[in-house]
Amino acid sequence: VMSRIDALNQATKHILRVASVIGNAFDVSVLRRLLNASPDDARTEARLRYLVQLDLLDLAVGPSIPTYNFKHGLIQVVAYESLPFSTRRELHHRAASYLEEAHQEHLDPYIEVILHHFSFSQDQPKTLDYCVRAARKATQAFANKEAVSYYRHGLATLDKIGGHVAAERSYLFEFVGDCLDVSGQHGDAIKAYSRALS
Repeated sequence: VMSRIDALNQATKHILRVASVIGNAFDVSVLRRLLNASPDDARTEARLRYLVQLDLLDLAVGPSIPTYNFKHGLIQVVAYESLPFSTRRELHHRAASYLEEAHQEHLDPYIEVILHHFSFSQDQPKTLDYCVRAARKATQAFANKEAVSYYRHGLATLDKIGGHVAAERSYLFEFVGDCLDVSGQHGDAIKAYSRALS
């Protein structure tokens, strides 16, 4: 896979690598933002079509904005890992910020994706914010196990933030306890409430 990617010219290779940060499936609007390309940039489209011809990408027919998929998950992984760590962080942050801005009026469907990108960008305050948002969304859908996972992600993020975060930790442990209690895991809920109190 790496030899196939290395055989591409620099511009096409760059598009594939940047797309790998967005995910296994990506739409052209997000890709263009990360490439700083204009909406009518024909070169990006031409290079994407070339990547489809090479069997590295698939074009998914959609109602409006073209969406592409990596032909195989391994292609995305190899392209992603060929990027420097600092570049990945920057691109994840730009992807999260773009999605947050573009969908601010209807953010709910994008919360988990935005969380993913902020988490990989290592923007801890934003990650914490979206951990809580994702947990609340999961709770509303009665997906308490997922909510606990998001709250615990938030707790791990607080450890990275450090400083005076006792109140925030208490808040998250209380909600972990609530989710566990509703799920019938009363013993674990009591432990979470105890940690919230301490």
